[in-house]
Amino acid sequence: MKQKVLKEALAEWRAKHSDQWEKNLQVAMAIRDDPDASNRDKNEAIKIISRMLGILQPEKQTTKEKKEKAEKKEPELTPEEEKYLEELLGKENG
Repeated sequence: MKQKVLKEALAEWRAKHSDQWEKNLQVAMAIRDDPDASNRDKNEAIKIISRMLGILQPEKQTTKEKKEKAEKKEPELTPEEEKYLEELLGKENG
């Protein structure tokens, strides 16, 4: 619940400040494309642009979240299915 609230607050903050994001992106692009800029400045601008564009990607799930989702998807076995599985595995091992 807390994560959802934080994500919503962050999305709202980003929307409010999108004009700043665009201005910063334009400055970084100008540095990257400036023939008189040093290679170091161009490389830093490229890194900045890459990071800024990264915020547009959807949120990535952590390994823990993926594992929790997978665990929830596994169906529960009925007692009959459990018994059949035990018999089947017993025959394979014996």
